[in-house]
Amino acid sequence: MSLREDAKKIYTSSLAKLDPSGTVSDYLSSNKIISSKHREIYPVAFGKASISMMSGFLNHINNNYPDMVIHDKPVVISNNSTEEIEYDVDLFFSSHPVPDEKSLIAGNKVINYISSSTESDLVIFLISGGASALLAKPPSEIKLTDKIIITDLLLKSGASINEMNTVRKHISDIKGGRLAEFANPSFCYSLVISDVINDDISSIASGPTISDITTYKDAMNILSDYDLTKKTPQAIIDYFTKGIEGEIP
Repeated sequence: MSLREDAKKIYTSSLAKLDPSGTVSDYLSSNKIISSKHREIYPVAFGKASISMMSGFLNHINNNYPDMVIHDKPVVISNNSTEEIEYDVDLFFSSHPVPDEKSLIAGNKVINYISSSTESDLVIFLISGGASALLAKPPSEIKLTDKIIITDLLLKSGASINEMNTVRKHISDIKGGRLAEFANPSFCYSLVISDVINDDISSIASGPTISDITTYKDAMNILSDYDLTKKTPQAIIDYFTKGIEGEIP
C-alpha cells in the first residue's frame, strides 16, 4: 500500500469516528439512559451537528425501542445545510455566527416543545457548537439589535470562545443553564459534542443546560479587557450592572 493510500485510509477512518450520528448511537448503546419508565421522549437538537445527531438518536430509538413514544415532531435547529434527515422532524434553519430574527423563532420553538414535558417524560438535548447564535432569547431589557451588536464586536475583538460565551450567557434567558429550567420537572439528559479547545461543557453553545460558574462581573471584565465597554449598547451595560449589584439572578 502506498503512502497516499495509507494517508487516505487514515483520513477516512478519522472522519468516520467523528461522525456525529454514529457518535450518538454508540454512546446510547453503551449508556442506558432510555427506559420504559418514560412516558414520552422529547428529543431536541441544536447546533452545527444537529441534523446528524438527531439522525443518530432516532436511528437508535427505532432499532432498540420501537415502541417508545416520541413527542410530536422532534425539533432540530441548524445553520444552512444540505444535509438531509429521513425522519419527520421540525427542521428549522437559523442564523450563524450572528443571531437574527430567525434565532428568536428557533429559541421559542425549542422552549415551546419542551415546556409540555412532565415528570414522567425524558427530554434529550443534542447539543453542538454554533447554538449560541442559532438560539436566542434575550431578557426583556435587551433588544435583539443589542445582541447583534455585541456579538459582532466580540467576534472581531480576538476574545476566546469561552470569553465570548461568558458575555452571551449573561444576556440570555436560555443560555447558562436556563433552557433546562423550561423542561422542569422532566428528567433531562444532554449529549454534547465539543467545539471548544478545553472542552468546557458550560461554554459549548453557551451551556444552555449546564450550570454556570461565571458571573456578571466576569462578563463586564471581558468587555473592559477588550476595550469594548464604550462600544457596547447601554442596555447591556445597565443589565450587567444590575447583575453585579444583585438586582437580577
